[in-house]
Amino acid sequence: MSPRLGVLGLAALSIWPSVAYGQKHSSDSGRSQQASTDEEKLPWLAATLTAGPAVLGYGIAAAAAFQSGHVTSAQTVCLVGGLSLGLLGPSAGHIYTGNYLRAGLFGMGRLAFAGIAFAGLLSAMHHPDRDEAGYTDDRSWLLGLMIAGSAGVLALTIWESIDSYSSAREVNRKRKGRALALSPFIVRATSTGSSSVAGLLVSGRF
Repeated sequence: MSPRLGVLGLAALSIWPSVAYGQKHSSDSGRSQQASTDEEKLPWLAATLTAGPAVLGYGIAAAAAFQSGHVTSAQTVCLVGGLSLGLLGPSAGHIYTGNYLRAGLFGMGRLAFAGIAFAGLLSAMHHPDRDEAGYTDDRSWLLGLMIAGSAGVLALTIWESIDSYSSAREVNRKRKGRALALSPFIVRATSTGSSSVAGLLVSGRF
């Protein structure tokens, strides 16, 4: 299978859960109240907006990195763009639910772990196994840095997918708990000569 077909497959896989859930939600609710639908946050869409960019971004980066032959500028752009999408894109789930603080915290956490992994990779590339005197350098700690950084990025991405799902449900729960009602009223004049009174009764639950 060619890298392009693989990337297209990853793109379809990354957006399928939200499409399927959206169709199910549409058939269940009938979209009878457009205003209510506009306000509601779909939990599966929030989770897909987190996991989808990660799968798609890392898939693009892998397809660019494992292509044989001379490294072209297009491959470099795909590699950098894919990694950037994989690291920053998952914050879209929390941005969708309106939780910008968590989006920023998770994004900075992934960048920090990615920096650890990248530092280990650069150190391994610039420090040979043996020096001029033939001394063997133990570089297992560099491998540990790369593994720890990569594991941290993966763990935060999975965590944010679950957290954005819960965040969407929490937003819906809070919005359902709020209500506002406006009731106009008129007190008509009586035979004693008093004037009519009109007003607006406001009641709500917050």
